[in-house]
Amino acid sequence: ITLFLITFFLLFFGAVRVYNWRLLQQKKWLESVVTERTKEINLKNKQIIEQNEKYRKLKEKQLREQIEYKNKQLTIYTLHLIQKNESLKELQLEINKAIRHSDRKDHGDLRHFGSLIDYSFRKDDEWEKFKLYFESVHSGFFENLLQMHPALSPQELRLCALIRLNLSIQETATILGISAESVKTARSRLRKKMDLSSQESLVDHIMKT
Repeated sequence: ITLFLITFFLLFFGAVRVYNWRLLQQKKWLESVVTERTKEINLKNKQIIEQNEKYRKLKEKQLREQIEYKNKQLTIYTLHLIQKNESLKELQLEINKAIRHSDRKDHGDLRHFGSLIDYSFRKDDEWEKFKLYFESVHSGFFENLLQMHPALSPQELRLCALIRLNLSIQETATILGISAESVKTARSRLRKKMDLSSQESLVDHIMKT
């Protein structure tokens, strides 16, 4: 009986040792599998992060290029308006000079040409094209401005857009087809309409819109 008991306990403890050894081996195998899978997941995450970063940089580059292109279009069209209106202004001066030095019978035709030039300054299709280029760069500008100052007229909105482009008074006058003094007067009226204090800058106020 004693021998049997000793043999039984030896077999039992041997079986327990073998069982524990197998558990340990299985644990090591599972740990190696988990480690390998973790490496794979980390590698995939790294690849995804790198791809997302490349995509983000690409989108930023495309956005910068779009903004630069739109700014370039707006600048070119603004310069086109300035040059065109400068030419019209010079032509208008020449017509007025011709009226003063010509016979009365020619005054009608010359005044007609002068009226056509005045009409060209007031044409809305040029403004609509300019507005299209302007809004592609300064999205929401007119909506925000009208929310703050709903009583602004279309002419005042036009003036605000030119101020937002930081154009000089003379450049603004050329585009609008009026004198520099008229621009100063219009800006002064705009300040009053916006109810700005003497310490507030009209340009800064519009730039922040």
